[in-house]
Amino acid sequence: MKDIILDCDPGQDDALAILLALGSADINLKAITVVGGNVSVDKCYLNAMKVLTFAGRTDIPVYRGANRPLKQNLTTLENVFGESGMAGTENWKIPKFFVPQENAVDFLIKTYSNANNYPHLCATAPQTNIAQALLKQPQISENIPGITIMGGCVFPEPLRGRMGNISVNGDDVYAEYNFAMDPEAADITLCSSIQKINLIGLDITRRVLYNGEVDTRIRKIGTKEAIMIADMLSAIGPDDMEDYAPVKKTPTDPIRALHDAVAMCYLVDDSIFKIEQIPIKIDLKNFRGQSLIAPEGRVVNVIRDINKQAFFDILCDSIANLKR
Repeated sequence: MKDIILDCDPGQDDALAILLALGSADINLKAITVVGGNVSVDKCYLNAMKVLTFAGRTDIPVYRGANRPLKQNLTTLENVFGESGMAGTENWKIPKFFVPQENAVDFLIKTYSNANNYPHLCATAPQTNIAQALLKQPQISENIPGITIMGGCVFPEPLRGRMGNISVNGDDVYAEYNFAMDPEAADITLCSSIQKINLIGLDITRRVLYNGEVDTRIRKIGTKEAIMIADMLSAIGPDDMEDYAPVKKTPTDPIRALHDAVAMCYLVDDSIFKIEQIPIKIDLKNFRGQSLIAPEGRVVNVIRDINKQAFFDILCDSIANLKR
């Protein structure tokens, strides 16, 4: 069983990553740190605890982190995820353990300074928390055994043929959202001494789509939890309705990418993925946030392919295992 700390910004796909971890016998989710991203950090904090309440795992601590990127303003994505960040969960219980916790940055520093068996990091949001911890105590990077990142887009994504899903610098240049929101943080992480970096980019996650067929399969699990998860995932925001329109099979097909759940699935079973070691650097100038192939870059494990059927098998098994 792998010990994991998840740094996230829930978000339905972050919520699904949490639930996948909780339903897996291979993952021990030690803690969650949240950062401003898909919505404000306060909403992300509440959403993370809402997911843990839903799953009956209020024993897992949640730590609030940065509310904005290192050097730029935060652009939130309510048109994708809803005003709360988790549309479709309106009937989920409001957490009863909404209490202040230690700051996420201080928690990360303490964890990677004092532990004996250091947990793996999974990052599915702008990496501001991680970068702030590394800036404050650079030596902790040597104790981080690995980080699995949902971020970047090393090769053109399959839906639009772009290098990301958000326009940068107000023109027709695109980068993946997590890296585009805080390029400096992504650069700090990649340039650190973290022992192993796994990069799962938009070019992979946009191949793994929730749609009407997947929705039906999850509902057929038959548990109340599965139906409520399907309700959450099928609450599609207007931006995704427009973005994924070319691959809809019907006008009402509830299509969305399951970005962050793919990253968590890599930690459950990396055998269903194909990997290539590629030197990567983060552009900090005209193409801010783009993950570029460059000889001088950090060599990381770039995920190049995924067995989609195996992914959905793992996902459905985890959902079936959830007990609230």
